[in-house]
Amino acid sequence: RKKLESYPTIKSLSSDKNDPSQIFEYCNTVVQGKSIQFEWIAKNIKTNKEFSVLINLTKITYQNNQVLLANIKDISKLTNARKHLKDEKQLYKTILENISDCIIRTNLDFEVKFINKSTERIINKPLNKIFDKRLGDVIKIIDAKTYKNLSDNWEECILTETNISENDYLIVDWKGKEINVDIAVSMIFDSNQVASGILFVFKDVT
Repeated sequence: RKKLESYPTIKSLSSDKNDPSQIFEYCNTVVQGKSIQFEWIAKNIKTNKEFSVLINLTKITYQNNQVLLANIKDISKLTNARKHLKDEKQLYKTILENISDCIIRTNLDFEVKFINKSTERIINKPLNKIFDKRLGDVIKIIDAKTYKNLSDNWEECILTETNISENDYLIVDWKGKEINVDIAVSMIFDSNQVASGILFVFKDVT
């Protein structure tokens, strides 16, 4: 093992960011008869450019000898896409946490699945306290002119495509304070264009 770890070819093909001993742990696992798949940071020996690879390591019989076979695939594009997605998610998270509008996401049964920080301040409860509760039980929404509780027939308004933006509405915070809001409602669709939820945005227009 000590001799293997000092073998120059392995070192020259690997980034210094890797744990040198780790690949030999993988090899030992495969020697015991278990195939393994792992990601590794490789290095081009001509350009010294580092890139991500996916390695499938297995033990095979070759000319009556037991040898290890490594199938190596360049996954640089996948790794970059992951990083981009992570950065995008962090950006959206930061925006949602700092935006003043109240944002609530529900499923098609109007059960709350997400609220942002502004909504938490309005209802004085974190998401884990109201997760899966129905929208009407989480936040009180009333018609500013008639004082009719919209939460009682919210589902009817959505399902009948009533244009709620034509009216003035109030949401009531946990202290009983009324806040004038504009309401925007959008359906959420999954990758197959099937409706999977509803997004509610309440903008303070006081």
